[in-house]
Formats: sequence, structure tokens, C-alpha cells
Amino acid sequence: MGGTHRQRSGKLVVGRLWPATDQRRKSTVTPAEYKSARQDRGTQKGVAALLGVNYTTIQRREDGDIEITQEAEIALLSLRKKNRNR
Repeated sequence: MGGTHRQRSGKLVVGRLWPATDQRRKSTVTPAEYKSARQDRGTQKGVAALLGVNYTTIQRREDGDIEITQEAEIALLSLRKKNRNR
């Protein structure tokens, strides 16, 4: 299902599919656990590139400067662990 389209000042605008309030769920993983899981999957820059975010976002999650959402946790855990036996 796509969003609704409305005319506003002659411009086509895509409507929201979720409420305007932030209803993202917080993850239960700590910044240290997030960092450990990230290290199993690569460098901050490498993992950031795979997730489509800036590496400073990964850094700030690991430092506890920004909230780790369930979405961020699931995205990280969906990445394959790097093979350490090579």
C-alpha cells in the first residue's frame, strides 16, 4: 500500500504511513553489546556502508550518545559475521 498523495501549493506530497509521533521501539542491547556485535561483522566504516548510514552513527550508538532502536539492532544482527579463520 502506498501513501496518499495530496496537493499542497501546487506540489504533490506523499502522505505518511505512520503517526507523526516517534513510536520507534528501543532496543534492549547496550552500547557495549552493540559494539561487540558490530566488531564481529567488521569495522565501523564497513558496517556503516552495509547498513546505509554514516560511520559516525555507528560510533555514536557504541558510545551511547544516541538511542539504539530495535530496527538498528535487527539490521546489525542481519549482517553476516566475518570469518576470522582466514
